[in-house]
Amino acid sequence: PGTGKTHTALKILEWWVRSLAHGQGPVLATSDSNIAVDNLLEGLVKMNIRVVRLGRPDKVRPELLQYCVDVPKEGQQTVDFGQKIALLRAAQVV
Repeated sequence: PGTGKTHTALKILEWWVRSLAHGQGPVLATSDSNIAVDNLLEGLVKMNIRVVRLGRPDKVRPELLQYCVDVPKEGQQTVDFGQKIALLRAAQVV
């Protein structure tokens, strides 16, 4: 803890999104723990980067569920596959 791993990863992701990956599709960001993925998600949201979260919703922090493509939108009981694809295509980071 406290060595700057998340900060460094966020800076690299931001650079890829803003320069190299511009217009070439989303950048894939992964980690070995759900907590780390949530920390990246939170940081990318603060940077105003379009991001979506994949994975089991029960492992996502409640305040970040709105970015999880596997959570049905309000008023829906299931996730629409077309909406899921659209969200993935619109994202800068997945």
